Amino acid sequence: MLKHYLNEAKLKLKDEAYEDALDASSKALDLDGMNFQALMVKGKCLTHRTVGPFHSVDIILDNIVRLVPSLSWADEDIQQDEDAAKNMPWAPPSAAASLRSDVAAAIDIAVDNAWRKVKQAPCDAKPAARQALDALAAHLTRACPRAKRAAEVRLLRIEDNDSEVLSPAEEEQCLAVLKSTASSTTSPLVHLYRGLDQANAGQFPEVAVASILQGVASIPEHIQARVVVAMLSLESATFDPQRCLDMIRAAQDAVQCRFDTLGTSPRSYVT
Repeated sequence: MLKHYLNEAKLKLKDEAYEDALDASSKALDLDGMNFQALMVKGKCLTHRTVGPFHSVDIILDNIVRLVPSLSWADEDIQQDEDAAKNMPWAPPSAAASLRSDVAAAIDIAVDNAWRKVKQAPCDAKPAARQALDALAAHLTRACPRAKRAAEVRLLRIEDNDSEVLSPAEEEQCLAVLKSTASSTTSPLVHLYRGLDQANAGQFPEVAVASILQGVASIPEHIQARVVVAMLSLESATFDPQRCLDMIRAAQDAVQCRFDTLGTSPRSYVT
């Protein structure tokens, strides 16, 4: 009977009948609890149940997103991961650290996938695609302090007239994710927001312009940053008429970019 259940489990697994394969492998393990083949089949079936059909990227990503709240994202756990990577770079990460890292990478892909769907959707389908993107980004930034791409999307969507108005605390939360040492590269939005804050403070316009220019080239959709640089280019310390004209045209291009790719118009307060 053991051989029968093992053969059945393998055949069902090959046919992607995962529940039947799980049932057969479980029966085999009832007869031999340490049977390696049965354990392997059962493990693959359980992995499939968690992750979803391997031929469907959307289902895999959706199920990984659903895993996020079940993981520990406490500050002390993440700090422990970072300290271990810094102090013992030769040592393999713990299973929990590896899982957190893999899930964080996967949810960035999930957000990029949703962002791409907005861009590729026909005009009449873009509003629903934007709503799905916004819901995903909001959920992930609240559930996971490593949701870098979700934080970027929430900050980018601020300028759209149909987007949620973020509170100052929510903006800070998104920026905190982007500034986190867990992020492997500095987001262009970090440079951009640093420059906008400096411009709002009215001090060191040269530094403000330099910071914004460091990030704005990578964000073709950002309108306010280009408008601010255009305005600063008329001040005595950062006077550059040609740059002012270039940034005015670039701001117009950013408006058109949002309309062409996202199907949105800017908020009237963007100045």
